[in-house]
Amino acid sequence: MKKIKYIICSIALLTILSCGDDDFSRAYVDDEVKTALTGQLNLSRTVSAPGLKIGFTFTLPQSFDVESKVEVSATTYDFKQSKAFVTVPAGQTSGSGTITMPGTGTVAKSFFGINDFVTVQLTGVALKQPESGPAIEDPYTLSSDGISVRFIDRDPDWMRILSARSLVLSLDWANPAENDLDLYVYNSVTGAYIEASETGSRWEGDFIDDGHPDGVYYVEVGFWSVTGENIPYSIHCLRNDETVDYYEGVFQSPVSRTYLSPILVLTKTTVNGSAYITTSLP
Repeated sequence: MKKIKYIICSIALLTILSCGDDDFSRAYVDDEVKTALTGQLNLSRTVSAPGLKIGFTFTLPQSFDVESKVEVSATTYDFKQSKAFVTVPAGQTSGSGTITMPGTGTVAKSFFGINDFVTVQLTGVALKQPESGPAIEDPYTLSSDGISVRFIDRDPDWMRILSARSLVLSLDWANPAENDLDLYVYNSVTGAYIEASETGSRWEGDFIDDGHPDGVYYVEVGFWSVTGENIPYSIHCLRNDETVDYYEGVFQSPVSRTYLSPILVLTKTTVNGSAYITTSLP
């Protein structure tokens, strides 16, 4: 009989990781016969920064007659860890949720980030026990193939939720000491600029808030001072619900131009008083 006990203990964690037991079950009756299950996990993206959320979906190899709770873990190479739990109704085999990446602040200290810094995987399942009467058998362990996440540095100003603002943009690029880029957002119909970021720092950030009219907006990059033929870049788009759209690309031959537009298309609509913004490449 499996008994779930939420005991956070580093020694226990290392033991669980080393022997491959079900992480969600903190303690077992040692003579219990385990039934190992292998599920499938998918992530909404495989690039992130400390403290940001990544969406996931999963599929279990079987359903259960009762409600179950699935555990998803994100573990850094130095064993910092965060967890998310998703309730799966009886008879169902799939679920979805978000998990916050472990850690805080700047990790990579460069634009390119660190490959395979975090591994995300299914690490446990527990069946809901009856409120009265005998406990039901729950011998299941759950695992999945690990998915590697590349960690990038977190922009302290623009990779965070800003009050009453619907979408926050953060532009990062290679060699900011040699390449000074700027970021703008303007109305695609009127050409009127609604935001401009010209700080001269590593990141440039802009936003669209609820007060901007519905419509299509273009994101533009300005090349204030650049060297080299090509500049790899990324643009991180964070909504108030903490969902993220993330794009990467290369600015080709920036020394021959002063700006490039659009690098991204933003479409804002308002439904029942709530603003929604979608992003897409031009």
